[in-house]
Amino acid sequence: MQKKEIMKNLKKAIFKIMSEMFFIFNSDEEPYNKSARKDCHIYTININNESQILLEFKLNRELMNNMMSNFTGTDYESLKDEEVIEGIKEFVNIVSGNFIEIFEEKMNMGIPAIQQLDYDTQKEGYNLVDEDELWFEDQIMYVKIFEK
Repeated sequence: MQKKEIMKNLKKAIFKIMSEMFFIFNSDEEPYNKSARKDCHIYTININNESQILLEFKLNRELMNNMMSNFTGTDYESLKDEEVIEGIKEFVNIVSGNFIEIFEEKMNMGIPAIQQLDYDTQKEGYNLVDEDELWFEDQIMYVKIFEK
């Protein structure tokens, strides 16, 4: 599968889960809110097949809060940090599961992990395959695909 196809299918999975589970929809244009790029949290998941794939999702805190608020039907201010983190880990897991359905071979997924890393930090032993930034209303999600 070509690099552009990999990202296209990952984005398709993200948009589906964001709209169906969290009722948040993709924006076609980058909004004016440049501050959305701050206060982001990184989540990663490993997918093992012939080569190892690492998917990295970087979401800003406001998007995470909105996702969990919509999902639980609770005001985000009453959600505990642990609830938000576990909910986003589940999001990563579900998106990854939808993503690997496009491959015909059997793959094993790792456990989603949260990391506090600089966005430009290269993963040791992995090469960057593709990256994109996705806008949801006025909030951002960065997505990177690495391969070993």
